[in-house]
Amino acid sequence: MKNLLYFLSSALLVLTFTNCNNDDDGPSQDGTMSAEIDGQSWEAEEVAATYLQSRLVVAGRTPDGQDVVISLDMPQLEENAFELSEETLSAIAYNESANSNSFTSNGNVFNNEVEITGQVTVTEINTDDMWVSGTFNATCYRPLSVNTPDSVVITNGQFTKVPYTDEVPTTDGDNSLTVNIDGQTWQANSVAGTLISTSGLNTLSVTATDSQGEKSVGLVMPPDVTTGTYSLAVFGDYTAQYNPDANTFLGADSGTLTITEHNTTAKIVKGTFSFEATSLSGTGAASLTDGEFSATY
Repeated sequence: MKNLLYFLSSALLVLTFTNCNNDDDGPSQDGTMSAEIDGQSWEAEEVAATYLQSRLVVAGRTPDGQDVVISLDMPQLEENAFELSEETLSAIAYNESANSNSFTSNGNVFNNEVEITGQVTVTEINTDDMWVSGTFNATCYRPLSVNTPDSVVITNGQFTKVPYTDEVPTTDGDNSLTVNIDGQTWQANSVAGTLISTSGLNTLSVTATDSQGEKSVGLVMPPDVTTGTYSLAVFGDYTAQYNPDANTFLGADSGTLTITEHNTTAKIVKGTFSFEATSLSGTGAASLTDGEFSATY
């Protein structure tokens, strides 16, 4: 579940960056974010933050696609210090470039001698002007590293007056998803496609959410998926998930995903889907039918 939370948060931040880049009348990016990564200076050109589902996410990106994403389990939006380890729901992730294998502070490492450490301190929050400041440091590993783990050390990290939003930016154009959920039509407020590459795990995901980031539908497929119809399940190459709220997670027990178009040059995927969803933990079920989607990544 920790990885699911991280990737969903990352997708929301991608939407925020895209929204800021495409909206000339949007909020100015006055915030800053910097650190030393393995002793080398790193400074973000773009910064953004969200506070959704009791989770604060702060991210920075350089022009060449190096990302630092901080994801904090925060039931109340308030100044606090967060100790990072493999067991915590708060984490830092670093990506060397777009679609590269991520280094994370809560990655699973097959080496008992490795100690995962780090800290994030949120030093100031302005709820009127909606910005956050803080400091961070961590040793991050590639998930599933074996023998000699691949790692990066992040020190002297700080983010200053990074603007945050408590709503998911609306997407348009080539990004859309509609589906009937238990007979009721639902149209996503925001849709994002994301390529994920993590130590042998290579997937293309489509995440759709409402304006509060609570209700969501997710589809996962191989990055080289071609046109055709595929069976959906809870686990495997083709999976789907429906989260009616922030605390309920339903996975595809059965269903189909049909890819009608996948242009790897334009980076757009389109298709249809239907699936029966059951609870991943506890009780609950839902029927999703006549789903259609289009997503860029």
